[in-house]
Amino acid sequence: MATQSLAPSVTDRIETLLARMSLAQKLGQMVQGERASVTPDDVATYHLGSILSGGGSAPGTNQVADWVAMNDAYWAASMREGEGRLSIPLLYAVDAIHGHANVLGATVFPHNIGLGCTNDPALVERIARAMAAEVLATGVDWTFAPTLAVACNIHWGRTYESFSEDPTRVASFAAGYIRGVQGDLGDDGVIACAKHWVGDGGTTAGNDQGDTAIDEATLEATHMTPYYPALAAGVLTVMASFNSWNGEKCHGHRYLLTDVLKGRLGFDGFVVSDWDGVDYLHEDYGTAIAMAANAGVDMFMVSVEWKQCLELLHKQVEAGVISMERIDDAVRRILSVKARFGLFERHARRTGHGPIRQHSAAKPTARLLARPCESRWCCSRTMKHYSRSRNLRAFSSPGRTRTIAATSAAALPWHGRAKRPTRPFKAAPPFGRAFSRWRRRRCSTRAAPRPTPRTTTWPLSSLVKSRTPKGWVTSVLAAVLSQAHKWW
Repeated sequence: MATQSLAPSVTDRIETLLARMSLAQKLGQMVQGERASVTPDDVATYHLGSILSGGGSAPGTNQVADWVAMNDAYWAASMREGEGRLSIPLLYAVDAIHGHANVLGATVFPHNIGLGCTNDPALVERIARAMAAEVLATGVDWTFAPTLAVACNIHWGRTYESFSEDPTRVASFAAGYIRGVQGDLGDDGVIACAKHWVGDGGTTAGNDQGDTAIDEATLEATHMTPYYPALAAGVLTVMASFNSWNGEKCHGHRYLLTDVLKGRLGFDGFVVSDWDGVDYLHEDYGTAIAMAANAGVDMFMVSVEWKQCLELLHKQVEAGVISMERIDDAVRRILSVKARFGLFERHARRTGHGPIRQHSAAKPTARLLARPCESRWCCSRTMKHYSRSRNLRAFSSPGRTRTIAATSAAALPWHGRAKRPTRPFKAAPPFGRAFSRWRRRRCSTRAAPRPTPRTTTWPLSSLVKSRTPKGWVTSVLAAVLSQAHKWW
C-alpha cells in the first residue's frame, strides 16, 4: 500500500543534494522548532528543516499580512546560499484541523465529531479544500491534519477529535480529507499529516496519552483501518502518537513505525513526532532522542529546547548510537516530501520583489477576511445535517458562536483552559421541521417594537411558571417582598 513514487529525475536530484550535505545540515533538516523560539537567522545558521506555530502562537497582530511576512522571512533565510550552506526550502506547519483557527478571522468548522455525524465524506472533502485555501493564504505549507483516531471510550478527553467510534466511518473520511488538503500537490494544496499513529483513541479507561492494551489483531482492525485509505490517497506525512501500545511508547516503537508503517504498508513519506513527544521515552534526553530516531521518527517537533536536541542528536551520531544510514534515510524522506510538494520549484518561480511564494490562494478574493462562498456553503450544509440528527442539540453561547454537540456531552467534565462558565448553556429546541418553519416565519417579518415597561409591575409571570405547591408559595413570597418597599 505504497504512496506516490518519485520520478527518477527527482530521485537523482535528492541523492545529489544528500551527498553534498554535511552532517550539521542533515541533522538540521530533522528538527522542527516553534516560531516563538526560532529567528530567521537561526534557520540559516542551524539549517532547520521546519518551523511550526503551536496553539495560539501567531505573529504580530495576527493578521494575514503578518503571517505572510513571517513565512517569507523564514523562507528567505532557508534559501540563503553561502559557504557551508545549501538552499533547501523550509516547511512551515500549523495545527489547522477543522479550520485555520490560529489566525484571526479564519473560518472554523465543527470538530471532527460533528463532521462525523454528517456521514458525508464529500462534504468533509470540500471543507478540507476550503481550509487548505485559507492556510495557503497565510503562506503556510503544512497542516497537522487529519486526525484519524477511533474514539473507543467517551471519557477520553479528546473524543471530539475523532470522526466516530466506528473504524469504517472514520476510514470513509480519510481519503477525501487528504485529497481536499493536498489536492494534486500543486499550488492550491498543502501537505497533510495523518495522526496519531497509532491507537490514541483506544487507551485504557480513556486516559489521554495512556496505554492501549489490546492485541495486534484488534489494533489493526480498529485503529489502523483509517490509515489504509489515507496512505492510498498519498498522504505525505504521519505523526507518531503519545500513547503506548501494551506498555511501549509509540514514539519509540520500531515495530509500529518502521516494520509496519514504512515496511509492510509501504509509507515513503516521513514521520514527525508530536509536541515534545520524544521527551517521555527516557529520563535522559539524549537517550530518548536516540530511541525515537532508531525507532523511525524522522523529524523532531521541539517546542523550546531545539538547540539542545540538535546538539544531543549530533553526539548520538558521533557515538555510533544512531547510524548514518538512519540519518540519511530520514533526511532522504524529508527532502522527497519537499520535492514532491514542489517547494524547490516554487522558489525558482520567484518574480519581482513581492512574496517569495506566489500561492494562487493568496489573492484577495480568497483571503480569510473575504469569507469565501465555499466556506459558507460548507458551514450551512453541516448545519442541515445536524438538523436531521435527533441525538444532537444546539447550544447557544454569548456572542455569535454556536456550538453543536451530542446530548451526552453534558455529562463530560469541563476540558477548557479558561475558567468554567458560571452560567450553564441553555439547550435550544430541537431543529425539527415545525421549529424550522416557525423560525423562518419569525425571521421573515420585522418584530414590532416592545412597549415601554411600566414603573410598577407585579411579577405575576413567576406565578404562572410555578407548577408545584412549594413553587407557588415561594413565588408569592418573592413577589410580595419585591414590592414591600413601596408600602412603607
